[in-house]
Amino acid sequence: MAQALNAPRYEPPALIKRLMEEGKRGAREGQGLYDWRGRDLAAYQKDLLGRFVALFRDLKLLPPPR
Repeated sequence: MAQALNAPRYEPPALIKRLMEEGKRGAREGQGLYDWRGRDLAAYQKDLLGRFVALFRDLKLLPPPR
């Protein structure tokens, strides 16, 4: 984004650059800002999705099921 907009303020922080260079890109690779190894990623994603759905319902942003 920084290059596309010619705006250095959008450069990623040094930590993020280093992790990307090391191949630590997040949950799919098992490491990143967090260590995902040994976690049930499918269960985590299901739980997270459930939390978002509940939040959207609470905020009345989801229509009720038909």
